[in-house]
Amino acid sequence: MTQNQAISKGCRRGVRHEVELPCELITSQCDEPLLFWATDLSRVGIWLEAQEPLDRGDDVVLCFRPLAGWDADEVQVFAQVQRIQRRHQRASTLGMALEFGDLSELEAAALNRWLAPRPRKEIDISRWGSLLESRVVRSGLRSLAPLLH
Repeated sequence: MTQNQAISKGCRRGVRHEVELPCELITSQCDEPLLFWATDLSRVGIWLEAQEPLDRGDDVVLCFRPLAGWDADEVQVFAQVQRIQRRHQRASTLGMALEFGDLSELEAAALNRWLAPRPRKEIDISRWGSLLESRVVRSGLRSLAPLLH
């Protein structure tokens, strides 16, 4: 299974952690860095709050430096917009999920060490109840556990 297939099947590849982190984004439409706030970070991606999210599939350059306790250089990584939430979707948080494209093993290891003591992002699955139940029935699973990771 490729990484994109894993994502499309709902598999989570990285534990998400709550953060408040300023990030700069450079897009193909704008050479000037745009400032966004990250509220969720894992070793494979990041959630940026945005009143006007980019389009799914857009490629960007993301730059950020984790705050207290980070002793490496600024992280500069190519990323791709994987998911967006816009105002018309009645989302509680507007923004976009980016998947890192070229994070080095050294950067990923440093990021994992920095994230380890930070609180994990809790996912409210109560709103997904019927969706998860229908996936369990269709897939023949006897437990929701594989769908929650």
